[in-house]
Order: sequence, then structure tokens, then C-alpha cells
Amino acid sequence: IQLPRSKNPEPVGFTVAVTDGPSDTVWVGDDQSLIHVDARDGAILSSVPTTSGTVDSISVDPSGHYLYVSLGNPTISGQAVDAAVLELDARTGRTLVETPARSVVTESAGAGALTAVPGGVWTSFRTGMAGQTVLLRQSDLAMIGLPSSDMNVPFSDSVFEWMMTASTT
Repeated sequence: IQLPRSKNPEPVGFTVAVTDGPSDTVWVGDDQSLIHVDARDGAILSSVPTTSGTVDSISVDPSGHYLYVSLGNPTISGQAVDAAVLELDARTGRTLVETPARSVVTESAGAGALTAVPGGVWTSFRTGMAGQTVLLRQSDLAMIGLPSSDMNVPFSDSVFEWMMTASTT
């Protein structure tokens, strides 16, 4: 399939994100677009523009109901932030919820890598010299807290913390 031409006069890269979708479909994220494709014949089922920011990572939950999108440099509630995560209906591409302008995700140093799981999505992102991985709850994208046994670790608001990188697999 041919992806729509970038609206950005100076695209920051050539990254294309792909994830499987419901019912023999795939979602493709490129620049400021999400494209829903029929995997059997390559037909474009729909194209969903992002309102701001560029698509960095996408992931559909195992049930096939929710598409999660990590955006770099979006605007939320009129405020420019480094990153955001969206939860969309995986069948229609309709946005259900986005991270608020003030959250652990928007205070990162850039968009994160996503892994959707039942009940939410893991996101790994840079915070400067360190990386963090947190779990965001399906339905409101609020960070799910740590068990009390993990509260004594540095940066207790993260599940994992790594220096110089972040990764979700």
C-alpha cells in the first residue's frame, strides 16, 4: 500500500509502526496518520489523522478491542508536551481517551514504545538519562500503582527503571 504523503515539510524520520488489528486487519502508524488495512487484500479500510504530534508506536490489546498510540510532541488541552498515549477503538479508530497534559507520560523526554496487554498498555520511555516502564490502565490511561513491596525502590512511580534506555517487549 502507498502511505499518504507526510504533511511535515521536514519529517523527523521514516519510522512506520505496524500492529495486527481485529479480524484479519493491521494498523499502520506513519507520521500523523493511522491507517487501517485489510490484511487479505491490502485495501485501506480507514485513515485516521492525529490531531497533533507524530505516531511513534502502536499496539492492539489481545482482545482486539483497543488500539494504543504513542505520540511524540503533541498538544494536549492547549499545552505542548513531549509525549502522549491515546486509546482508540481498534475497529473504528475513534479516540476513547488520551493521557492528560500532566502525567508521567507527558513529562517524559519523548514518545514511548508500547505493548498492549489485557486491561491496559505498558509504555517504556526516556526521562532524560534514564528510562522508565509503566503500566497504564485501560479506560482512563491512569498509571497503575506498584505493589507495596516495591515502594522502597528509587523512582517508586515506575515498575522498571533503566539508565540510558527504555524497552518494552
